[in-house]
Amino acid sequence: WPMKALDDRVAVLMTRNPIDKATLLLGFADERLVAGFDMVENDEFEEGLHALERSEEYLSESLEVLTTREDAVSVVLKINSSSLKHRELMEKVLILSPDDARVYVNAILDKTKLVYKESRVYLESHNSQALPNPFETN
Repeated sequence: WPMKALDDRVAVLMTRNPIDKATLLLGFADERLVAGFDMVENDEFEEGLHALERSEEYLSESLEVLTTREDAVSVVLKINSSSLKHRELMEKVLILSPDDARVYVNAILDKTKLVYKESRVYLESHNSQALPNPFETN
């Protein structure tokens, strides 16, 4: 993972266009989500949690680079959708977690929830609709 993380960081630093950077970060977030979930399922819990935490950091970063852009609705919609998939898998990780790790998993899950909320706010402020959140009932 250390070399992959270095490669990721170099790619992000070399990408100047904010929309391209957000798309790149979103791809990294999704890659880490799948890898982390697979690790958790294969009893590599600690390593999996580190990958999942990094996944949510990438997801959050992908939205942060776009918050001041007016022309990023399509990418923010992808981030919004991805945040729901991240939440789905993180909820499964929470179920698989030992009791002593649940606080940590919940902290990671909170990042995912925040990305959904912030992307929803962005989309609504740009006259667009966020995807419905199946995890929240009104």
